Amino acid sequence: MQVIDLNNAVLSYVRFGLWDHAFDSSTPANVLNGTTEATNFVGSDTRRFYLRIYDPADNKNPAVAETITVDWYTQTSTGSDDDHPGYSGEDGDDTITLTETGPNTGVFVSKGLMLVADNIDNAQTTDPGSGNSGGAYQDTNHRLRRAALGDKMCFSYSPTGSPTSTCTMPVFGSSASPDPVKTMTVQIANLRLGKGSSSYPNGTSLQTDAYVSAIESSVAARYAVAGIKVNFKYQFLANGFNDAISVPASSGIDLVRRGKGAGIQ
Repeated sequence: MQVIDLNNAVLSYVRFGLWDHAFDSSTPANVLNGTTEATNFVGSDTRRFYLRIYDPADNKNPAVAETITVDWYTQTSTGSDDDHPGYSGEDGDDTITLTETGPNTGVFVSKGLMLVADNIDNAQTTDPGSGNSGGAYQDTNHRLRRAALGDKMCFSYSPTGSPTSTCTMPVFGSSASPDPVKTMTVQIANLRLGKGSSSYPNGTSLQTDAYVSAIESSVAARYAVAGIKVNFKYQFLANGFNDAISVPASSGIDLVRRGKGAGIQ
């Protein structure tokens, strides 16, 4: 069981897709989702990868190129499911078809696959390739899986007459690899208006926690594609919010940092 790149080199880690050959030249642009790899946004992505299995036992007919299926999914660093269609309360089918490279080779390879960093990208339908069914979100042969930095990409295979085997590898490499995970710290501030009431002595935030959290998720996903983990930092003072920026008392504006738990996070 191996994961290989576009040059058939065996990989020790995988990365998020770049979508660098994903769109046509029309306005607005359309996603290239053709049946052939050259006309498919996944099949032509620079960071695409393939699942490969050598299994002579499933080469049952030496006269034709056969197919097998594997389960393909992502897990968090602790081993719980991240994106695993059909498992952990998630709808769908996690299977991917691998096609024998030719009659009687016993080598089975998938179509190009790709990791994405958010649910919007993950919902994109993918053409399953000639001869394969499915391709829609959470359907068999959906060629995208959502992941986060620190996740593991996994695929499992049950050979004929043998127990299930699983191959796992990290999303981005270790510190010694050419693509280590880098970190960036972002300080978040939220503007508050007015002096507030006795219940909210520091005024009312312009943006809710839910809104700011959504922005955090979007920023984290965008930087994850480049292998950058964003650490969001907040300041909370036990005696209430304070800031070091002076504004006229008549303005009704206080600029304060958004609190999120005790201490520096």
